[in-house]
Amino acid sequence: AILVSAFVLAHSTRELGENRRVERQLVEAMVEPSDHVIIGDLPADLDEQGLRTNFEAYGTIKWCKLWDGKGSKGGKKSAMIEFASVEEATWLVENLNGNVPLGLETPVSVKFKSKSGGGGGKNRSSPYGGGGGCGVVPPGMAGKGGMGKGVMLGMTGEACSINDVWKGLLRSKVLPGGSWANDERTVVVSGLPSDTTEFDLLKIFSPFGAILPGGVRVKLKEDGTAQGSGMVNFSDLESAVTATETLNNCMMPDGRCLRVRQFTDEGGGKGKGKGKKGAAALKSQFWVRKVEEENRSELTGVFTGTVAKYIFKQGWGFILPDDFKSLPAKARKALSDAHAETIAEGKNVTDETWIYFRKPDVDPELFPLHPETPVSFEVYVDNKGCGAYNIAEA
Repeated sequence: AILVSAFVLAHSTRELGENRRVERQLVEAMVEPSDHVIIGDLPADLDEQGLRTNFEAYGTIKWCKLWDGKGSKGGKKSAMIEFASVEEATWLVENLNGNVPLGLETPVSVKFKSKSGGGGGKNRSSPYGGGGGCGVVPPGMAGKGGMGKGVMLGMTGEACSINDVWKGLLRSKVLPGGSWANDERTVVVSGLPSDTTEFDLLKIFSPFGAILPGGVRVKLKEDGTAQGSGMVNFSDLESAVTATETLNNCMMPDGRCLRVRQFTDEGGGKGKGKGKKGAAALKSQFWVRKVEEENRSELTGVFTGTVAKYIFKQGWGFILPDDFKSLPAKARKALSDAHAETIAEGKNVTDETWIYFRKPDVDPELFPLHPETPVSFEVYVDNKGCGAYNIAEA
């Protein structure tokens, strides 16, 4: 009888501990969204510049502060970041909590900053009912009326949105596959039309295989239209490979091509933020962010020319096209506008026919790159003018 009682007590204790753990996660999940987030479990060697560098890929950082985590002995750090909008902060909390950020090597915790003085108020939201809203009841707390062994939605008597349900399930980590992570199962999409939504991307890529919860993202401009790029996180590698092989270079009705590739994250390091000699690594996320930030729109056609200039330490250069007039009118106009802006700033333009390019837009087989090298290339326009990409040996 004593052994049975001890077994029951131990089982109950474990179940209570699990219930409290889930309850704590859900309480954190119900904190009112804001533009401030708290990030924990950061590496001890991360500095403030590294923090900014690694997290600016997820939104516009207005302010940030880094400190040693509570109770840590130099092993972990925590940070507070203020983003430009609540939407950017919300995306970070919903998608990055428990995942590995770009440029880091270990998972971090992400939650909203709690408002001061809010404890115990009547309007405080409760994840288990009684406080309004839509709650989630953890395993073992549903009682005899529970359905199955998993979580179930609490019956609070108050209306809730489907978004409340989604957030509760996602943050409870009960959905198959867990949260998304950027790895070899992730595909990066560019060249998307400006009216693209995350649901559109889901419709296109879901036939290739299961997508992880929260694993679809389209980056938006300030006016709410798509910047032209997105990411999809599949649950298995085969789906990512098949989607890439099938959809890459797919020509759209307007003549532009959709670009799909597998995610790579080389050269991210541990994020110390120290300066480097030379340009960023060929597959560094620095280049990916540059493309996303400048709203690249790829144009049709393949052209020829020669390398006019290449600055190795900065990773960029210029191409002199063989026939400038053969370039698309949109590209020529973008170049003309960029040159006019440069001259208005009091700067000199070496040659108005030169086309800018970056290191990752060059076939690696061409390196080391030298002036007068004959090349073929395609062109794009972005917020800064016109550039060349898919640069290969002519």
